[in-house]
This record gives sequence, C-alpha cells and structure tokens, in this order.
Amino acid sequence: MIFTLIFCEMKTRIETDTMGDIQVPFDKYWGAQTQRSLDYFKIGSRKMPLEIIRAFGVLKKAAAIVNLAVWAARAGCRLKLKTFLA
Repeated sequence: MIFTLIFCEMKTRIETDTMGDIQVPFDKYWGAQTQRSLDYFKIGSRKMPLEIIRAFGVLKKAAAIVNLAVWAARAGCRLKLKTFLA
C-alpha cells in the first residue's frame, strides 16, 4: 500500500512503499521507487525527446480505440469509430 503525506513548508512530501519512507520533491509526479533510483543510481539528466512522448500518446490512443471496439463487439454493441478517430 502506498501513502502520500504532504509537507508544504519543506517543499517535499513523504512517499512510502515496501522499503519504507522517502522524501520526494513536492513538484514531481513520481513516487518512492523512482526517487530511490534517482538517489542511488547515476541515471543522467537527458530527457526523452518530445517526438517520442507524442508517439507514445498516439500509440496509447490507438490501443484504447481498439480495446473499445473489441469490448463493444463482444457486448454486441454497434460503435461509431468515427467519433473516436478525430
């Protein structure tokens, strides 16, 4: 179970996982395991190119549309995919 406590004065929050508590910067969206990786491993400062992030978004949208179509077909529903392809 993961719990989040917020401490506004410290600009960090406490994230808890199976290994215990760890302080995570308040403005970051990651959790305890990512913070441990940043603290203990030299990951680097390079960021993923925006084109790749956008491609992952397009891929996720396509997978969601296909999953919806499969679900609708199994349920016997008619689905207008034109509304989802916009």
